Amino acid sequence: MNNDDDSIESRLRRMRPSEPPRELMERLHAPRRRFLAYAIPFAAAAVVAFAFLFQPPSEKARFDTAKPSDLRVFLPVETRSELVEVRDLGVIEMAAAPMRLIRYTWLDDVTYRDSAESTFRRASHREQIIPIALETY
Repeated sequence: MNNDDDSIESRLRRMRPSEPPRELMERLHAPRRRFLAYAIPFAAAAVVAFAFLFQPPSEKARFDTAKPSDLRVFLPVETRSELVEVRDLGVIEMAAAPMRLIRYTWLDDVTYRDSAESTFRRASHREQIIPIALETY
């Protein structure tokens, strides 16, 4: 059996790969135009994006510095909080006693006014999670 292995190995050592077809070699050495067909539009888009993102601000976009007489102070004149949702999150086990977690969702609406009677409103939501201790018997 050892002789068969030796003869196979000696035949394998003598083998050489055949030459690839000439058409294949020409295609492999041909210039890669397909890459350029994709790269040129992407490069152009990058140049355009770069030009728009990093252009200097125009004269219209510049703001003059504010003078103290131009500043207005808005103070809250009306505040409303509306309960939107109450959700029971479940019971958790604590070291002392179990706790029930309740989540409250509020909608806060605040109206601001300045000395010139200009007003604006700001609405935001907030959430509270309140733990409630449960008694066990």
